[in-house]
Amino acid sequence: MEVRSKIKIWLLTACLFLLSVTAALLLAEVLLRSHPPDLIAYRNVRVPDPILHHRLNPSTSYIHRDAEYTVEVRTNSLGMRDGEYVPSPGPEVRILVLGDSFTEGYGVPVESCFVKVLERKLNEQGDAPTRVKVFNAGVAGYSPLLEYLYLKRKGLSLLPHLVVLCYDMNDVQEDAIYSENATFDSIGIPLTVSPALVPSGRMGFFPSGRVKTFLNLYSYVYITLRTFVGTVVDLPGFDPNNVRGNHFLHTLDSTGHRWDEDFERSEKYVELAFNLCRARGIPFLLVVYPRGNQVSPLEWSEGRKHWNLESTQYNSVIFRSLKSFADRKGIPYLDMTGAFRRASAGDLYFSVDDHWTVKGHKVAADTLYQFISSQMPPLSSGAPLGVLENFNR
Repeated sequence: MEVRSKIKIWLLTACLFLLSVTAALLLAEVLLRSHPPDLIAYRNVRVPDPILHHRLNPSTSYIHRDAEYTVEVRTNSLGMRDGEYVPSPGPEVRILVLGDSFTEGYGVPVESCFVKVLERKLNEQGDAPTRVKVFNAGVAGYSPLLEYLYLKRKGLSLLPHLVVLCYDMNDVQEDAIYSENATFDSIGIPLTVSPALVPSGRMGFFPSGRVKTFLNLYSYVYITLRTFVGTVVDLPGFDPNNVRGNHFLHTLDSTGHRWDEDFERSEKYVELAFNLCRARGIPFLLVVYPRGNQVSPLEWSEGRKHWNLESTQYNSVIFRSLKSFADRKGIPYLDMTGAFRRASAGDLYFSVDDHWTVKGHKVAADTLYQFISSQMPPLSSGAPLGVLENFNR
C-alpha cells in the first residue's frame, strides 16, 4: 500500500508539473503574440512559408532596431517592402527586382532603397507619358533558389517588362543550405523549400524536421528561444574549408574549399529564373555587387573583424565565374564592384552591419540606372490590366 501511495503521489506530482508547464507555455504564447518584444518584432512581417521557406507578410509593419539604425519595415498588400501599387492610367513599364536584404533595404528607409531611387530616376529622365514602376521583391535571406520559386509563383503575375535578379555574395551558401531542405520534381526542378531552417541558415541549435517546421510556423515561444540562443551563442569562427559555416568564405581568393561546386547549384537556379522570363519574352538582367571587404579597407570596418577578415581589399573569383556563366547563357550582366570601389570613402556600408548605407544605395541605383539606360534594349510599355489578379493566389 505504501508503494502504491508513493506511485500515486509521484504520478499526481508529474501531472501537476506537466499541467503547470503547459499552462505557463500557453500563457507565454498568448503574451508574446499580443506584445512581441523587439527580439522577435520581425515576426509581424517575416513569416515562414511552406513553398518559399519564408516571405514578407502583406500589409504589416515593425520597427527594425539595431545599434546603427532604427527603421520602419512596412509591407504593402502584395507582401513587398514597397508602396501600394496603383496602376498608371496610361502607358506603364514594370520592372521587378529580385534579391535579398540588400534589395529589401536593410537599415535604410524604404524611400532610400536603391529600388525606389532607381524608380524615381527612371521617371524623372524618361518619357513623361510612360510611367515606370519598379517593384521591390527583395526579401532578407533570399537566394536564387527562393527567387526562382517567387518569380514562378508570384512575380510573373505582375506582368513585368524587365526582371532584375540581384546576386549577393552569400547566395552560394544559402542556395547550398536551402537545397538540402527542398523538394524537386523528377528532372530536378525545385518545387518547395521547407521552413524548417531559419532564414539565416543556422542549423546547429535545433534539428530540422516536421516538428521544427510546425514550431517555426506556429510557436512564438519557440521563435523567441531560438532567436535568443542565436544572439548569445557566438557563430562559428572563420573556417577556410566550410562555406556553410562562413558567409564570406567565397569573397576570398585564397581558399582551399571548392566553393565552385556549390556555385554550380546556384548557377542552375539563376538559369531557371532566366528561362522563365525568356519563355515569355521578358528581358532579364543579372546584377552582382560586392561586400564591404571586397570594396575597400574603409568599408564595413568593424563588422568584418567578427569573421576574421583582414582590412584588405579582396578580388573574388566568383565575379569572373558569374561573368563567364552569363556570357555562356546570353544573360545581360552587371558587376557593380568597380562603381563601389570608385565611390568608396568608408561610408557606403555600415561599420558593424554589413549592409549599405543610404549612400551605398545611391551608388547601386546610379549604376543600375546607367546600365539600363545605355545597355539594355528599350522597354516597351504594356497595359496594366489584370496585373494583380493572380498575385495572391
